[in-house]
Amino acid sequence: MSLALASAAIAGLAAWAVGIASLPYDHDEVTKAHSVWLAGQGLVPYVDFLDSHPPYFPLLVPLAGRPDGDPVASLWNLRRFSLVGNLLFLGGLAAFGLISQPPGSRAAEGSSEPATRLGSRVGEPASLWGMLGFLAIALHPTILTFLVEFRVDGWAYALATWSLVRLRRDADRASRFCEIGFVGTFAALLLCPKLAILTALIVGGEILAPGRAVRERLARSAAFFGGGLAGCGLFAAYLGWERIPFARFSDMVFAFNAIHNANAGYAERLRHSIAHDTLPLGVVVAGVSAWLWLAAFARRGKRAGMVHLAILTWLVFQACVVSYPFKQYYAPWFLVATAFAFPLGSVIASIPRRWGTPIFLACCAALVVQSLLLARSWAVADEARSQRELISWMARVTLPADRVAAAPPLHPIVRRDAFMLWFSTYDPSGFDAEQVLRRIPTLRRFAEPAWYREELERDPPALVVVSGDVRVAPRAAGQQAAITEFFRRHPYHAVRAGGAWFALRPDRYERARAEGLLPPGG
Repeated sequence: MSLALASAAIAGLAAWAVGIASLPYDHDEVTKAHSVWLAGQGLVPYVDFLDSHPPYFPLLVPLAGRPDGDPVASLWNLRRFSLVGNLLFLGGLAAFGLISQPPGSRAAEGSSEPATRLGSRVGEPASLWGMLGFLAIALHPTILTFLVEFRVDGWAYALATWSLVRLRRDADRASRFCEIGFVGTFAALLLCPKLAILTALIVGGEILAPGRAVRERLARSAAFFGGGLAGCGLFAAYLGWERIPFARFSDMVFAFNAIHNANAGYAERLRHSIAHDTLPLGVVVAGVSAWLWLAAFARRGKRAGMVHLAILTWLVFQACVVSYPFKQYYAPWFLVATAFAFPLGSVIASIPRRWGTPIFLACCAALVVQSLLLARSWAVADEARSQRELISWMARVTLPADRVAAAPPLHPIVRRDAFMLWFSTYDPSGFDAEQVLRRIPTLRRFAEPAWYREELERDPPALVVVSGDVRVAPRAAGQQAAITEFFRRHPYHAVRAGGAWFALRPDRYERARAEGLLPPGG
């Protein structure tokens, strides 16, 4: 049975590798790659350029390659970097699920018999069934797409989950609470804050678990908050070292995202995206039901039940509060929910072997087939190739000192933008990045028409992205109006390349034509 499960995992890893090479680059991937490149030019995040993500960019500069190098190479390096972080994250989730057995399960009770008597002979081990449920979620196409893309989120999640694993293994030591407070806080501030509330909930469950004396609870609470303060201190030192003002960081990371989330006009929110993925949601619902079933028959092990209660609380909170329907929100939701695959495994393991083994093997085979078909479809489409060619072309028709007015993911990466507000956030109601900045007093001027006009006149862009495919987030209305007005005063040449339209400044157009860089018909 272990061999069948390993085969499913290997097939999933193969599909993952194909996706890294073949899947198109997401808006956020190109945006972050450009921010890393900007940091490599000595520019200070949130001061010399704007970005709404945490300030990890200077740390990834070595992955960006040479300042004038191939922009595509940096995307490749960043995806591989993300691969390592996500593998560590998945490993941490699996370890956490295996050691956090719910009350009433065989592992929690220390018994060789299952908690529920569904058959006279015990079937496959609960851990194998739990890992099967884990893989069914992690290897689902929508989840795997998230894992393929470059995001530092996986590294933050890995640090948080492995700290939780260490805490679960030795929750009687106050130093473990200090450790998770330090690691969780620093990772949330520097890399990604999405799991910060989950970590606090699980730690709170450990502190309030039955059987602890008041003095123990106070000591562990003090250790956790002390570690958190130390993490804040290290992060403050990092900001000082990188010359990043805390106020500007707070405006662009906390205020920007809070305002956008509160005013987002998406018809579908996180809870709707969750409901669309039927198979992962089915595993989660069945897992929660199994946990409740085991908890109802538990004779002891209430502390273990606190962990799953904390996770369930976080899942419900996220589904109710988060406005964004995007994969970077629903994929982590499902991955955290894999904790409930293990209680489900404890219940399913009670099925007699003569029924359970064929079902287990069939499920593993289905996962293998799914991964192979997915890998084949990704390889055949190979959308990343045309995108890489277009990104490289944008870099070749411009010079290193040129400014551009690009629209991620159509961005040369290794060229600076004419606009301070160079990235865009799509919102169907029109509440985009421009509208968000106008609600932040210290940043309002960067979203005003007069500022746009000044930027364009000061640094006329050598290349302007006019339109692209559905992955290109439309520009803010004020910025688009400024560009249209600029074109009336300064004629540009329209060029069609790779299914997108660009405008080249006359001198760069003549250079491209002389060097044979214009596409056929351009």
